[in-house]
Amino acid sequence: MVLRFSLFCFCLLLTDIACGSNRVVPVHPRIFVQQADIALIKEKLNVPPFNTLWQEIRQDGGALSLAVEYLLEKDETVGREAIRKGLTLLKAGKDARPLYNPLLIGACVYDWCHPLLSQPQKQQFINEFVRIAKLHQPGFPADANTPAVVGHNSEGWLLSGQLPAGLAIYDEDSQMFAAAESLLRQQYVPVRNFHYQAHMHHQGDSYISARFQHDIMAAWLFRRAGLKQVFSKNQQYVPYQLLYHLRPDGQQMRSGDTFDDRGRDHSKRRIALFTASYYRDPYLMTFADMNLFASKTIEDKIFELLLRPSSLERKPLSDLPRVKYFPEPMGEMIVRTGWNLGVNSNDAVVHMRIGNYFFGNHQRKDFGTFQIYYKGPLAVSSGVYEGEDQRAKYGKSYWMNYYHQTSSQNGLLIYNDENQEFEAKRPSVNDGGQYWPNRGQDHPHNLEMLLNPENGYKMGEVNDYGFVPNNINPSYSYITGDITAAYPPETVENVSRTMATITTKNKNIPLVFVVYDRVISREPEFKKSWLLHSETMPKVEGNTIVIENNQSHYRNKQQYFGKFVLQSVIPEKEIWVEQDKRHGFTTSAIKQEFVAEKKRPGVEPASWTTIVSPTDNANCHEFLHVGWVTPISSNKWVNVNFEDDTKELSIQLEDSMYLLKADRGKLSWLN
Repeated sequence: MVLRFSLFCFCLLLTDIACGSNRVVPVHPRIFVQQADIALIKEKLNVPPFNTLWQEIRQDGGALSLAVEYLLEKDETVGREAIRKGLTLLKAGKDARPLYNPLLIGACVYDWCHPLLSQPQKQQFINEFVRIAKLHQPGFPADANTPAVVGHNSEGWLLSGQLPAGLAIYDEDSQMFAAAESLLRQQYVPVRNFHYQAHMHHQGDSYISARFQHDIMAAWLFRRAGLKQVFSKNQQYVPYQLLYHLRPDGQQMRSGDTFDDRGRDHSKRRIALFTASYYRDPYLMTFADMNLFASKTIEDKIFELLLRPSSLERKPLSDLPRVKYFPEPMGEMIVRTGWNLGVNSNDAVVHMRIGNYFFGNHQRKDFGTFQIYYKGPLAVSSGVYEGEDQRAKYGKSYWMNYYHQTSSQNGLLIYNDENQEFEAKRPSVNDGGQYWPNRGQDHPHNLEMLLNPENGYKMGEVNDYGFVPNNINPSYSYITGDITAAYPPETVENVSRTMATITTKNKNIPLVFVVYDRVISREPEFKKSWLLHSETMPKVEGNTIVIENNQSHYRNKQQYFGKFVLQSVIPEKEIWVEQDKRHGFTTSAIKQEFVAEKKRPGVEPASWTTIVSPTDNANCHEFLHVGWVTPISSNKWVNVNFEDDTKELSIQLEDSMYLLKADRGKLSWLN
């Protein structure tokens, strides 16, 4: 009779899987593994690379390792030890923020060793799950009004904490999972499906993995439990940010609060691997298997064994298009001249960002900015996150007044010295940069709050973008947009920026960069500044700025040897260079210094800032800059000419001529 009931439940579970049911069927295992998966997992145990993973798992002796060993081999002695260690871990546990947190590990032990649990042990697990859940939002039972967009709430407490724990104990007590799933579907899913459309994450190059790993783990949890999937298919492409932002030296183009300066954090591999396995994506699997990342944790090895397909085609990144546009709600573009890696690579990478929505938290105010890498970082996002100086910590003075500000970016400042209302709108210094939306009061809590125009979280609009002839191997790529809403309305009437790249066939000058700005201020005396940050001291001669990076790479000590030459075509201006040897920043407008010390390998504080500012006072100013990348040893030059009458910009490189029109804030390709 018991056998018949078990077979009935198993068949019912399979039916629910096929239908995408919301009903939790009383059959174990169901946390990341179903009964039908076990035979498939066992088939992998003697096949590379899974055999090595299995050997290391069996040698570990931790609660999770013992639990998976019991799951596959049914050694009751091993299973009982897993239960003992799992309870010990739970009783000592407090923090369910990390991915492999006590709730998740406890859920796996409970579920995988379920046949061995006594009734008192089940109650001990439940009591500890509830105790830990109460320590942090969303609390227990999960509060339906929990902020779901950014912050620690968007990490493990719900997605990889209460959801798996609640699902494990569902038969005994359904309250935890029911409340957590309701919060997930009502608050967490809508805002994630909204930002997944951008094929990237709003929290930057480091926090993409810290946050997104919980999203993809929740997707796996629902799939393996046979429950209806909650996230859109656009989730597959969020880790593509890591592919396209990958610099040839193995680091990432900087965005947001960067704590993983080297780009080697194993959580990046984790999200690539788990997403590749879930969606069977050959490019993400290639990225996951590249020799870029720090060592795997034992938990990574366990879940690779459980989730990675026994076979999945891998495709080289060089098969991908060289240009990718990341649409709303992010609104930015990456242009690559190729996919060759290494400090000696001849490939350039350009990041061009207009930006749409400001999600807050670890996102910086970088609307209308750019970065350039060629044989080293040349035009960079500056500053140090969480430096040794206490003022560099999250929310402290350096973070608030420089690192998170537009003044740390290759963007535009419009300084209004008398704007008292502007000061009230933001908790940071008035430096002419972009302001905090929602009067600096709070980050968006949910999608409704983010989209409400009265809160001002939409700070930019992409008006146009494109590539000629295509994004596979483009000659010309551009993005243009309006970033007026990013600045205080008392200061600006209109701010627009167009950025474009020309990919040449010239090996000495593989890429030309053009940036064209139009700024209309409310008053003519409001000072406008065009910023360019670099790791090394620029050379300024007339209207030409030259940046050479000959520093050593932090890891292999190979020397960078890239050069960026930039000509400031318009307006009539003055150009000056500012330096803070302690990696801070002082603007002539605010006369105030904020300091952060370099502390980690790979940190690029970029203490040199080149500032271009008009010499006259006027409401409307235009900035037109043309630059190119070249090896330090090269003396090749680009001839640039701008006809004010026709607004035609000619760019001549040896036997190649490129014609553009720069008029009223927009560039047009005339070739």
